[in-house]
Formats: sequence, C-alpha cells, structure tokens
Amino acid sequence: MGNKLFAAICYGENGKKILTVKCEPEFGIYLRENYSDITLGYYMNKVHWNSFDLNGNVPEMIIKDMIEQSINWY
Repeated sequence: MGNKLFAAICYGENGKKILTVKCEPEFGIYLRENYSDITLGYYMNKVHWNSFDLNGNVPEMIIKDMIEQSINWY
C-alpha cells in the first residue's frame, strides 16, 4: 500500500461519519444505483471515489467488497 490513500473517514452534514473508498468506475455506478446510502465520493474525485454513511444501510458484504477493491486498486 505504501503511501497511497485508499480510504478516508470524513464528517458530512450534521456530523455524519462517512467512509470514502476508491472503486472501479463501473462498480461505483452499480453501487450508487443499487444502494441509496452510497453516493459520489465526498471531497474526492467523483469518477473513482464513493462514499457511504457508516451508520447507513449498506450490507456488510458490500462494504467489505468496496474496501478490498480500494486496497487492491494499486
């Protein structure tokens, strides 16, 4: 992983904790179309980064897939 950024925890509106991870663009589109709690990357490039509320309704399996893809991006 070196010095590469693969995830960031941000604070959104009303102090909401948001995790932002890097994904393949097509996977990101699929996620946003199928999970309302996944949005374009908060404070990041909207092509490769996607965000979700850590207290939202994203299934754990999807979160793990997103993080794994982000770590293995490089």
